[in-house]
Amino acid sequence: MMQMVQQGNYPEPTTDKQAVSQECEDLSLEDQQLFECESNDNLLSTVTNHYEGLMDGTSSPEVICASSVLDNIAEKFEQKKLSLSHLRTGSLWLHYMDMIDSLRLLIKAEHTGNWDLHLSTVNEMLPFYASAGHNLYLKSAYTYLQQMLQLEEKHPEVHAAFKNGNHVIRRSDRFWAGLSTDLIIEQVLMRSVKATGGLTRGRGLTEAEWARWILSMPACADMNNAIQEFCGTR
Repeated sequence: MMQMVQQGNYPEPTTDKQAVSQECEDLSLEDQQLFECESNDNLLSTVTNHYEGLMDGTSSPEVICASSVLDNIAEKFEQKKLSLSHLRTGSLWLHYMDMIDSLRLLIKAEHTGNWDLHLSTVNEMLPFYASAGHNLYLKSAYTYLQQMLQLEEKHPEVHAAFKNGNHVIRRSDRFWAGLSTDLIIEQVLMRSVKATGGLTRGRGLTEAEWARWILSMPACADMNNAIQEFCGTR
């Protein structure tokens, strides 16, 4: 200390102006944090009111979707994602959340019969196929996407049908009841083939047995539909 005094290396004293400036910055930060807390509380209260109104029927989904509260939530969410994107662990979790979002959108597109959402989601999943090393999935999905994007020009009637939600199969009139064709094949056709009384259970695999089973399926389907309509389960 004596050496610092002898050499003239004095610590600069804090002036009143600097102290006041630092205190103002601290107060400004506290006010900003307090404002953010109040804003979040108001936002949470608004969301709670919307949810309660939707549950008791006093509010409609159209009114809630038109509200700005959803945009505010999305904006805050994007700001939080941006603040975490420079961290390694945060970046990893954000990429994982993007994968889950793409999967959720694909399921939504299938169940609701949304053709445009289906194509956009398949396009979003291409980088994940490549990064995971699923080259065959990547090749097939890329070729499929190219062909479907040209569908409006080459086959406009098929494109119009797909736009109306006919690229999925519905076994009921519910909004969330759309199923992909390969899933329907597994649930209906393959199930009928492998179940008791099916083609591969207790029957000979001769051509006569195959023909008899295949030709009897339309009649069995009509009888099944009639029984379901009679019982009110269709």
